[in-house]
Amino acid sequence: MRLQDYGLASDPHDGYLDVPHTWYWIVHLSDGQKVFQDDGRPGVETASAWIRLAQCLHENSDIGITRFGVYFRNNSLFLPDNQAGYYFSKGFLQGVGAAYGLNYYVMGYLEASTHNSFDPVHIQWIKVPELLSINRYTRPIVDCPFPAMIVNPAGLTVPPTEL
Repeated sequence: MRLQDYGLASDPHDGYLDVPHTWYWIVHLSDGQKVFQDDGRPGVETASAWIRLAQCLHENSDIGITRFGVYFRNNSLFLPDNQAGYYFSKGFLQGVGAAYGLNYYVMGYLEASTHNSFDPVHIQWIKVPELLSINRYTRPIVDCPFPAMIVNPAGLTVPPTEL
């Protein structure tokens, strides 16, 4: 599978991301490749890298996510490795009359492997760029639709590679 065929970035230093000044997620795949968030990349039809990744994994159903985390400068935060699935969305919070708002990554993982509609997805709100976990809760997988929730192929457990 070629990540470039799906408009996915396999290198954070490819000239698009301003790595020292940008927070971004990274995904390790079971085939050894890595994918870096590059939302809004010029020349790519779908702006969201997560949606492009979801489509790629849907069409290549023998490959899954083994590791998922977020970076900013020298800080990183990773969810538990080798889970049954992973969840991602963005959040923004601004009070009435406030001059600015707060950006969040909403990240989670599916621990159970039964894949029924009530399996819990463990969710965290991560304040960016600080990478502070602000809120944690669970929600049923039925409330985490595709493409925000990417469910791995059954039985996928591959040790993650080093960064």
